[in-house]
Amino acid sequence: MEKRIIQYNKDFDIDVKKFIQCIYAGEYNLDVGIDLLENEDVYVEYLQNGGNFWIALDENNNVIGTIAGKIVNEETLEVKRMYVKKEYRSFGIAQALFDILQDFAIEKGYKYLVLGTYKRMERAIGFYIKNSFEPDNVESEYEEEAFFKKCLA
Repeated sequence: MEKRIIQYNKDFDIDVKKFIQCIYAGEYNLDVGIDLLENEDVYVEYLQNGGNFWIALDENNNVIGTIAGKIVNEETLEVKRMYVKKEYRSFGIAQALFDILQDFAIEKGYKYLVLGTYKRMERAIGFYIKNSFEPDNVESEYEEEAFFKKCLA
């Protein structure tokens, strides 16, 4: 399977938004309309102040995965928008996306990666634990949320 990972650019704006909308609707049963995503610049918060956003593409330039790094503070980068299209899972795409983000974080001098997910996302949690994340006791008003932290130093 041929894939490539690139930094986000505006040429893929609509495709990325449609991809995220499909993930929300198909996997999380969240009714997030494409009109909302079209009006929302989902990348600004990641790209400003030195964060980043990457997309995985198949051989036909279809978006099959995403990952973003959002700056929390001078020591911490938050993993955001980590999605891989269902039919492309188990092919190493999530790992390739994560490795790029982690290399970016190390290169920029971050000491920690953090993320939030839902307890029902057992496969994702297994991936994070395999990549040396540990549960982080962050308080949340939502019981179903789970938080993880990884020390890079």
